[in-house]
Amino acid sequence: MSEKKRLCELCIYMAFVLILTFLSINSTLVYILALFLVPALVSYLCCISNRFEALLAIAAVIIFSFVTSFVSFSIQTALINLIITTMLIIPGLICAYSFKAKKSFASILFFTCLFDFVLLILALAYSKYYLEINFYTLIREEIILTYEQTLPLIKSLNKDVSYVFEQNEKEIFRLMVKFIPSLTPFFLSTFIIFGNLIKYAFCKISCNSYLIRETMFIDGFDTLRMNAKSNISLAVCILGLVLSTSDNTMMILTNTALSILAVYFVSGLSFIEFKLKQKSVRQGLRLIYMLLIVIVSLILSVFIPVINLIYIIIFVAFLDSLFDFRKLKIKKGE
Repeated sequence: MSEKKRLCELCIYMAFVLILTFLSINSTLVYILALFLVPALVSYLCCISNRFEALLAIAAVIIFSFVTSFVSFSIQTALINLIITTMLIIPGLICAYSFKAKKSFASILFFTCLFDFVLLILALAYSKYYLEINFYTLIREEIILTYEQTLPLIKSLNKDVSYVFEQNEKEIFRLMVKFIPSLTPFFLSTFIIFGNLIKYAFCKISCNSYLIRETMFIDGFDTLRMNAKSNISLAVCILGLVLSTSDNTMMILTNTALSILAVYFVSGLSFIEFKLKQKSVRQGLRLIYMLLIVIVSLILSVFIPVINLIYIIIFVAFLDSLFDFRKLKIKKGE
């Protein structure tokens, strides 16, 4: 790539990042798009430039975004935009420099998830101690409100469903209010894991031409595999749940165990991706298959829990962690 073309690409990508971060302040849809597009743009921007140019370009984007928000709106909006811009850019930086350092897929996923977890903890601490908003109380209130709004709809269903519901109404309400808020950490961690999987996919696709040109091989999604430490962690959580008598301890262990199982599910999807690659299935079709498996698994888990693909995929990942069906240890020289 010529120097002139490279600098032109750098400016175009900077402009796209700036537009997306600026528009994401007032639009939820743009913010959701920016969550995945900005890291991809930033990672490619970092790949086609040296470290100094990349940091200078990103600093220029952050400063310009802050100044335009301050001039157009207010200092509060400018600060919010500064935080949002930084949140969107850093995962792209992590991916880009991990690609250049030839880090494994697992390590990239770990560091991007770690960044999101730190942000989440800071956001919860800010809402609790500065805004004086209790996150769990807020969730509980939302559950009660949703329950009250859907109650007439449930009772308007056929007589059998309505009768069963009325007989167990108090118990259902008690379980919803008790268990859904307590499982919030698991839901959030699952959202973070799958969100970062999508971010990684966008970053890998955007940087693919650079990686091929530089003959850099990066471990793909199909190389993610659980190991003995993961199995021990899960076993400790399950043993703790069996022996524990404290509600708080059980809540912590339940969320930890479910979060580990979510990673096992991702590892199971990785195993499926590996097998599809072996069969020379095209990348677009593999992506469609993955999405269908996730969607069907979620639907079955809600409506037909007995026939649950999630359990099967987790079990496959567990067996792969024990017997290394993909021979990844041999390939890595372990």
